[in-house]
Amino acid sequence: ITHPGDQDHYCYVETLEEVLKNLRDHPEVPSNFSIKIELKGPGTALPAVQLVQKLNMTHRCHYSSFEHSRIAEVREHDPSVITGALFADDIPDDFVERSIAAGATEIHLKYDTCTSDRIQRIHA
Repeated sequence: ITHPGDQDHYCYVETLEEVLKNLRDHPEVPSNFSIKIELKGPGTALPAVQLVQKLNMTHRCHYSSFEHSRIAEVREHDPSVITGALFADDIPDDFVERSIAAGATEIHLKYDTCTSDRIQRIHA
């Protein structure tokens, strides 16, 4: 992204609020849609939950993060939401326990780290 006046390279990135409103209000988006909100930085959990609540979209938004403390923070503010603990390449042996401790309702593994054993452990 460059400067707004540089039309050849300028790209506008919508805010989370704009994306949620567009999804909520667009006539061609099915009313039963869901969206995953990945919490990427510190201090993102509470503002995201508050925004979703303000827009009355709690039933449509799921939260996920590689930083599992953000999942715990989301659950503190709204225990009813769906949350996913994300894992990349280095999956710890206790990944299920860590996910449960954070209050995650789902576990998201990178596609090439999914094994039958890990899936069985998740569903146990």
